[in-house]
Amino acid sequence: MQTLPLLWLSTAFFCGILLGDLVGWSVTGWLSIAAGAALLQLAQRALRSRVPLPRLVQWLTRPPARLPQVPFPATVLLAVLAFGAAWFARSQPAITPQHIAWYNDQEIPFVIEGTLESPADKREGYTNLRVEVEQIHAEDELLFTPVSGLLLVKAPGGEWRYGDRVRIQGYLKT
Repeated sequence: MQTLPLLWLSTAFFCGILLGDLVGWSVTGWLSIAAGAALLQLAQRALRSRVPLPRLVQWLTRPPARLPQVPFPATVLLAVLAFGAAWFARSQPAITPQHIAWYNDQEIPFVIEGTLESPADKREGYTNLRVEVEQIHAEDELLFTPVSGLLLVKAPGGEWRYGDRVRIQGYLKT
């Protein structure tokens, strides 16, 4: 049976993305695991010719014939899995008070100002607007707070154009 190295590596990377979503560790934590797996692989290679390996390490590097032949040692696949999880962790936005998502699902209405970042998506009965948010304040406050992020707004029909500056009032929902 022919081994497919790219299939094994991409599967490990994809599983790392899924694991990163489930576990929620930081980029540093995942990169530490990847570095540990790489160091373990290097140490194993260096010691392979000098010291007899324990049975578990032998099995991890050369599984029995009844299992599918993996073109890489388990430590390499673990490192790729950790890189996938680190990639996922790095791609997540930092949700701070400077990001619009920070204000989601609160029980107070907000006033938001921003710019339409794409043409309006007209539907039956409403229009979807993608707004690049610039500032926000609670309805009962006067001073705006600078924020960033994208917002999907369901607005009544109207003439909306790409680049229009808008002021929106309402509740933010995830």
